[in-house]
Amino acid sequence: MANTVLMLCVAGLMGVFAYYHVDYMVYHSVPTFVLYIYYYQLIRKGRIKAFFWAVYCTIAIYMGAATVCLGIDFGFNLYCMSLIPIAFYSEYLARKTGDSKSRVGLSSIALVAVYLISTGITIANGPSYEVPETASHVFFLMNSTFVLFFLIIYTAIIINVIKTSEEKLEYMAHNDNLTGLYNRHYLMGQLREMQEAKSISWIAIADIDKFKKINDDYGHKYGDDVLIAVSKAMQEVCKDCYIARWGGEEFLIVPKTGKVSKDILETLREHIERMLIDAGDQKIKATISVGAFDYSDEFQLEKTIQKADENLYHSKNNGRNQVTY
Repeated sequence: MANTVLMLCVAGLMGVFAYYHVDYMVYHSVPTFVLYIYYYQLIRKGRIKAFFWAVYCTIAIYMGAATVCLGIDFGFNLYCMSLIPIAFYSEYLARKTGDSKSRVGLSSIALVAVYLISTGITIANGPSYEVPETASHVFFLMNSTFVLFFLIIYTAIIINVIKTSEEKLEYMAHNDNLTGLYNRHYLMGQLREMQEAKSISWIAIADIDKFKKINDDYGHKYGDDVLIAVSKAMQEVCKDCYIARWGGEEFLIVPKTGKVSKDILETLREHIERMLIDAGDQKIKATISVGAFDYSDEFQLEKTIQKADENLYHSKNNGRNQVTY
């Protein structure tokens, strides 16, 4: 789409230059138009970096020539400003695709040189062609509008790239890659903040029963499916709780407010017990054992987690698929 728009712009400008008898720019536009046809091949072959730099050079040379021919009053030299963000965006694409590092600094200096040389020649010698003043006003408004539009678009693209990258990094730092639940490191940070605010009411640790046997019987792929299904069930039932994958098949559950009753753990256990999880042409039944302990200033955070873990092992040692408070 970008290549098509640029090609049509060259065709339109060629017509305008022909109307005002700016012969050199008409001749210059013909090979430029042919180049844009060739650039479709670069796009088709996936050579996006080469396409960016080819367009970059083509526009710089074209606008430099237009500035020398018509003068600075037409605003063609302003396009040099809009090309700088394109250079830095192509650097981002090069890194993203694993391509060699682009020389953005050198290309920006070259672009500034094109701008200074073409502008300097025009100031020293005047424009090569005489065109009505009205046309220069129209072109200046049109070109400055396009330049501002390009700057806004590319700035928005770059800011969006930064925001998206930050969101991905934040997600990776806070969440478990397989289940999407919070990871242990993030939830410990949340728990310390809640401890300072004295907003922890209880802590629970849940463990999938006989998970090793599930992996042995069905394979690790379906073992992962069980982890994901149990995690989703926890998010559905314990909506007002922080839930983290504590390690392996263990999960830590903490209510966000003191209004959440421990009874929700029994509801969760029953919900998972009723589930049937797809394993190819079979269905897997999974159960969980849970240990929970009330938080108090006497035990503090680490001791409360330890007590919840002891209650979890009590559930495990007394037949599994149960909650011990």
